[in-house]
Amino acid sequence: MNGKIANKKIALVTGANRGIGFETCKQLSQLDITVLLTSRDPIKGEAATKRLTDKGLDVIFFQLDVSNKSNIKDIFTKIKRQFGRLDILINNAAILYDNNQYTMNADLELVSKALTTNLYGPGFYVKLSFH
Repeated sequence: MNGKIANKKIALVTGANRGIGFETCKQLSQLDITVLLTSRDPIKGEAATKRLTDKGLDVIFFQLDVSNKSNIKDIFTKIKRQFGRLDILINNAAILYDNNQYTMNADLELVSKALTTNLYGPGFYVKLSFH
């Protein structure tokens, strides 16, 4: 780890390839924080990261699916190895479940995926990252 990174805070933002997560990465990196932009989709995540690094911002991409425990564990191991710590965690990843469906015809697979991502995902990350 180089001295420059050692003196900077490290922030991880989940679901950061667009919207609030993307803007959060931008704002944090403008505060001289090293930002780990994460996205489930590596193509979208890499593109979002490039948009920020092209502006000279300190942003690094990590592929992360917050509903996947082993992916979370792998990411935390990489962060620990590369940076030695994580100072800020922004749990922003979410899936919008709104297809104008009613309870009687709801797509239960989509409901389950939304619950896993939105409700359990942040807990998975916090639990695995601090053990």
